[in-house]
Amino acid sequence: MAAALATIAMVTAPTASADSRRGCDWPRVCFYLTSSDWDDDDPTAAFQDVTTSYQDLGSRSRGAN
Repeated sequence: MAAALATIAMVTAPTASADSRRGCDWPRVCFYLTSSDWDDDDPTAAFQDVTTSYQDLGSRSRGAN
């Protein structure tokens, strides 16, 4: 019974998809310096999240959330 329920759950589960939030398109990681930047969906800085190692951030990301 448990296997049947697990199969049904997998069949009816929604597919995963990437989208844009607050002006930040996937695969970017965005920074917002002020609340108004966040509210206006206007990132101050961003970088691509496509590596397996650390990345240096630019000066525009300093102090941002």
